[in-house]
Amino acid sequence: LVGLPFVIDGGSGVVLADVLAKVEQARAYMYKMTVMGNVITVTVSSEYGVKTETDTTDPNTGERITQRTFILPKEKIMLTILPEQKKFMQMEYDDAFFDKVKKESNDPREMIKQIMNSRYTELGRSVIENIEVVGFQTNDPAVVENLAEDVNLVLWVDIDTWLPVRTEIEFTTNEQVTVSLTIGDYQWNIPVVASDFEPIVPDDFTALTDDVVKMPNFNEETVIEGLKLIAEVSGQYPKKLNLMDLLQLFFDLREKGIKENNR
Repeated sequence: LVGLPFVIDGGSGVVLADVLAKVEQARAYMYKMTVMGNVITVTVSSEYGVKTETDTTDPNTGERITQRTFILPKEKIMLTILPEQKKFMQMEYDDAFFDKVKKESNDPREMIKQIMNSRYTELGRSVIENIEVVGFQTNDPAVVENLAEDVNLVLWVDIDTWLPVRTEIEFTTNEQVTVSLTIGDYQWNIPVVASDFEPIVPDDFTALTDDVVKMPNFNEETVIEGLKLIAEVSGQYPKKLNLMDLLQLFFDLREKGIKENNR
């Protein structure tokens, strides 16, 4: 009994283990994540893989900047396309890297598992976008793998469907920077086909690197090699080896490249 998810005072009757089961039954779904001023649209298919599209607007020019990434588990390839820069980069990865990406990109399946493995409580009912929901809240740093402090994560679940409606995350980094994420606009059991996950790179696009990048396993030797590769491509090292810092580095590089192309 101690190991089972719980509902306080009888609560809503919604149990996280059943929410996870509902999510895992969805063959394909979509959600949007707003972080660091960027809107990332994520499409997940249990058969074909993961596709993300990042939209950023330059505050000075109003210019739209996009980035498309395809993560293909069968081929074990991740391909990122930068349309405005006419650049692309292809990477090969292993299963461990794919699992890490799912956790750090707030895949709802992984997020629910992390909440279940943390100290959490059930909140009262509320209404979001005319949907009656119940919330699950945790302040346990374990949900972000103890990489941050002052963590507050709230998952809102539809009372009727037992599927996530919105997730709100806030935490403080070691540099005392407060980061806020909002994940919503979930669409469940959407129709997808194989061509939706087939990256198309135009002939006039050039590669950011001469060879296909192989994502290393995270041991001491390969992490050093990986850092050398990042430094070679970007001219700098990331502050930390986590997705948030790597995303911010990539956003900075992308904006810098666009400005140089416009000179």
